[in-house]
Amino acid sequence: MNNPVRSNKSDPAMTFTLPPLPFTHDALVNQGMCLETLELHHGLRHQAYITVLNGLLPRMMR
Repeated sequence: MNNPVRSNKSDPAMTFTLPPLPFTHDALVNQGMCLETLELHHGLRHQAYITVLNGLLPRMMR
C-alpha cells in the first residue's frame, strides 16, 4: 500500500501527493477487479483524501 508522499519536506506549508500505483490500472483485471472501479477508487477516492489532508494542514499549523 502506498502512503501519501510529501511534495517538499523542507517547506513548512507542506503538501502531500498521491503516489502512483505500483502496477498498471489494468493489472488487476485478470484477478477479477473492474478497471473502472480501480480507476475510480485510486484516482478519485484516494485523491480526495489527499486533497482534504492538504486543506487541513494549514489550519492545523496555526
